[in-house]
Amino acid sequence: MISETQAARSYVSFWRNALPFADRFVRQMNVQLEHFQSPSRTELPPDRNALVSEIGFRLFRESIFLGNYFPTSGDLNGVLLGDIVHESWRYISQLERAGFELLPASEYEIEEALLLANQLSNFFINHEKTSNIIISPHFKGCGIIDRCYGDAIADNTLYEIKNVERFFRITDLRQILIYFALNYEAIQYQVTNICLLNPKHGRLYRTSLELLCRSVSGQNSSELLASIIHFFSIDSHSG
Repeated sequence: MISETQAARSYVSFWRNALPFADRFVRQMNVQLEHFQSPSRTELPPDRNALVSEIGFRLFRESIFLGNYFPTSGDLNGVLLGDIVHESWRYISQLERAGFELLPASEYEIEEALLLANQLSNFFINHEKTSNIIISPHFKGCGIIDRCYGDAIADNTLYEIKNVERFFRITDLRQILIYFALNYEAIQYQVTNICLLNPKHGRLYRTSLELLCRSVSGQNSSELLASIIHFFSIDSHSG
């Protein structure tokens, strides 16, 4: 079994054939991004960003569960905050891309994570005021792709959050298409739109699933998602 991120980064020949217009689409997408807030100023070195982003997202998720959209260190008891920080460190440490001993988060990095959590809260309050928000939606696995979790669903929009210095990449589109393909197979959520969200840069890109599929592949959504499911099914990799 592989993760959705591994599936998005591997099988280059399949993705090239399935999404022949994706490179052009990504270039156009990155010059059409909406700006929803000023870029964040941070002194974090690049190799600490994954840990801080993970802590920030988990703090945001916990604040939603607690009914408090704007988390501060005072909103979370010491044990809960410590658990979130530790679990985030453990998760990032186990990722294949880590490849080195990851130091625990510093006080400054925890404050940066709290800032990120507040940025996410502010975004969803301003842009999804009446939405039913699902944080970390679960997607059933299929074939060689293991069960996985997306970032957020608000009404009929699936959000993929990338708190990074870079622009959006083709692998980001592949990953969100995998979520849609798994949902197409299992019919778990009523999602028809996507939003790629970068709180660090204060930029986002919204479109419909149908328009995305036709733009990157020339196929409708049912055809493209079915082909993704077929490729990653066990049968297609047997023998």
